[in-house]
Amino acid sequence: MPQSILLIEPDTDRAVQFQAAVANRTRHVTVAAGIDQALLMVATAPPNVIVISPPPKEKGRPDAKAARTPPQGIATVKRLRSVERFSGPILVLTDSTARDDQLDFYKAGADDLCPRWSGLTYMVERLSFWFENTTNSLKAFERRKEAIDALLDKKTRI
Repeated sequence: MPQSILLIEPDTDRAVQFQAAVANRTRHVTVAAGIDQALLMVATAPPNVIVISPPPKEKGRPDAKAARTPPQGIATVKRLRSVERFSGPILVLTDSTARDDQLDFYKAGADDLCPRWSGLTYMVERLSFWFENTTNSLKAFERRKEAIDALLDKKTRI
């Protein structure tokens, strides 16, 4: 049985590129254009992994509390985590390298972030990590979280 990926991607061209990149790896990709369609898909047939490709940060709409613009996609991650039938990993493609933005995604329930600019090959390798570790996903998540925390700590010291 092929492993399934739900890609939330409003851009049709990027969705087609993603599907082509993972097609030869015995993985089935379903594309949802938005969160409502994705929630329906998750409720009927939960995927193994969800990949979210939120739009880039909007400029000029600062968050009053933090005086910064929160990254797009936080609400999507939170809504997906509220679905009882899905407990698998959520990978978010992001343009932001800001530490606070990355932490916002993790706090919302994302399991991993992948820089959008890193390219499809790198993203597919990140997905392979999650598929290879599905039987031991909690331990894999903890190892990944520790590595990310160490990396974030290093960047703040520089």
